[in-house]
Amino acid sequence: DEIEAQRDEIEAQRDKLGEQNHILAEQKKEITDSINYAKRIQQALLPELESIKSALPNSFVYYVPKDIVSGDFYWYGNKNGFKIFAVVDCTGHGVPGAFMSLLNISFLNEAINEKQLLKPNEVFNHVRKRLIENVSQDGGQDGMDGILVCFDKERKQISYSAAHNKPIVIRDGQMLEMHCDKMPVGQG
Repeated sequence: DEIEAQRDEIEAQRDKLGEQNHILAEQKKEITDSINYAKRIQQALLPELESIKSALPNSFVYYVPKDIVSGDFYWYGNKNGFKIFAVVDCTGHGVPGAFMSLLNISFLNEAINEKQLLKPNEVFNHVRKRLIENVSQDGGQDGMDGILVCFDKERKQISYSAAHNKPIVIRDGQMLEMHCDKMPVGQG
């Protein structure tokens, strides 16, 4: 009798574990589906590779997020004859990083398309101001590291701003590391 009671208890616990595993599998699927949908939204905000290729024919984009969604992003804009490129690493990874990337994409668009800022340092300063106003009021270290390059094709001039990342120029077979600020864009 005692062995049969223990067997019944073990079977009941096994059934309960099976139900819990099923619930966990369903929850995991819902979360993963939700994050995959967020990936589609995030990718919709990234520029078309064809537009970058048409601006810089010998260019490439290497974008491999660590997680399904990412705090890393690239950005491209064409304003008043200037080709503007950014490569950015936001605070956080995964979902929090993706939220930061959406904010920073929005702030870059605002700086360039609405505020008509074309000097890279002014663009980054605007993004920094907006981050502090909207995200870092409590003194948090939210922000981004990145490089913003502005190419004036008509004058054949390049200007850039670099926060915690050094731009690299390859000229005549030599790699040159350019200067960068040691402060991120955001609360520092």
